[in-house]
Amino acid sequence: MSGQVVSGGRVRGLRETMVELRQVDPVLYKKARTGMRKAVAPIVDDARKRIPNVPTGTRSNGKAAWGAWSKAPWDQGAARKGVAAKISLKKENKKGQINLLVVVQKSAAGAVFDIAGKTGAHTKGARGAAFNRALSNRGGSASRSMWPAANSKMSEIDAAVKETIRLMEHDLNQALKRVY
Repeated sequence: MSGQVVSGGRVRGLRETMVELRQVDPVLYKKARTGMRKAVAPIVDDARKRIPNVPTGTRSNGKAAWGAWSKAPWDQGAARKGVAAKISLKKENKKGQINLLVVVQKSAAGAVFDIAGKTGAHTKGARGAAFNRALSNRGGSASRSMWPAANSKMSEIDAAVKETIRLMEHDLNQALKRVY
């Protein structure tokens, strides 16, 4: 289970450039990927900071009152570590877009904390409603960490990605000058 955040500007031809670059100059490709990951680091850091020690309060024994849902016990460290940036070079979707940079939540418990409370079959019943209410009281409405982090950092990310692309173009032009 993973949550993901996809948003931002449009850059035409970047996927094709990255695919070609991977074949032509693997070192520059790796440098570009590293630059892209660094560009989205502010979202990752902010989303990690928004994950609380205990999402729904505590029991008398001091452990998280995450409920009897034992398939994904709460672990703040795992939930924070689960927030990561991915670079994807998959083909375009039906709208002609690609999700080059994606911030994902790899931790099942972290994804539940972030998204629980959206309408669906799991919100029906007293236990589901109580769980969602506890999460909402403690961390706000659904999309508690990933989207707020993305929204607060989007202009910073846009600028960093553009700068990474500019540097990639510069390095590629320098490499081409040496060859020709």
